[in-house]
Amino acid sequence: MRYMIAFLIAAAMAAPASAQLEQHYSVDTAADLVALCSVEPGDETYVAAINFCHGYGHGAVQYHLIQAAAMPELRVFCVPDPAPTRAEVRRGFLSWIETNPDYLTVEALDALFTYLGRTYPCP
Repeated sequence: MRYMIAFLIAAAMAAPASAQLEQHYSVDTAADLVALCSVEPGDETYVAAINFCHGYGHGAVQYHLIQAAAMPELRVFCVPDPAPTRAEVRRGFLSWIETNPDYLTVEALDALFTYLGRTYPCP
């Protein structure tokens, strides 16, 4: 019982912080993703923003790989061997979006998959 009370207190204390984080890092459009992924190392939000950026990208790629394994006809891109690092993909996406600003208003996942499909097409 004592551990349950301690857990509930800890959860209650953590709730506002996670709610703020969720509200602060909302990714709807490619512009939202670009804002997160382009935070500079000196910025006070750098660690959280870059980790969220990498997590978003990693989750998107994993989603695609699972979907493509089940339905190969839906494959949008193929991961090369050796696979690029998260930082390489992030830099590439940011560079690509600079030359394709029309995608800033597109849903983040659609813009990311368009970039990945053009950069890492399947043979």
